[in-house]
Amino acid sequence: MARSNLRICSKSCARILNAKDIAEAHQIAVDATREITGFSRVKIYRFLPDWSGEVLAESRNDDLPSYLGLHFPSSDIPAQARELMKIVRYRAIGDVSDATHAIISGKSSAPLDLTWSATRSVSKMHTQYLRNMGVQATFSMSLIQQDTLWGLIAAHDKKPGLVPFDSWALIQEISSALMLKHDQLERLETAA
Repeated sequence: MARSNLRICSKSCARILNAKDIAEAHQIAVDATREITGFSRVKIYRFLPDWSGEVLAESRNDDLPSYLGLHFPSSDIPAQARELMKIVRYRAIGDVSDATHAIISGKSSAPLDLTWSATRSVSKMHTQYLRNMGVQATFSMSLIQQDTLWGLIAAHDKKPGLVPFDSWALIQEISSALMLKHDQLERLETAA
């Protein structure tokens, strides 16, 4: 399966870079990510200048409704979460029903920094938000363009499950190819 996912990633990155326009590149990215993750819905979420968001592309089965074209307020993804997305580009929640556990630090009085912890806790409000959407598992990859948070690839599933860690790097390659395509098209537009 890993070899198959590597092939999907490689072919998709080449197709993204050769896409005729950005809409086609977005669609290739969400289709490939859904194929690699096996999740029900994958979307490209773009941040607008006021930090509100818009769903630009989507690949899904019939398990979850379409979010294509929907707009979300800036409060949908708070500033603190956006800052973390720039530092740690991936996030996974395998089961939104899992109980959270308190973190007990050692004798040090220094604040505990979990920025780089892939298994850090998530807000109860966030997991409730996901449950309200009918989502049981989620994975996201930040889309970074020239050191700025441009958006994200968000994958949702109707049932609990984790994206295997080795697939995270493949999805990051897809996101990098997508941001390269954005840069390429912006440069062509500027030159024209």
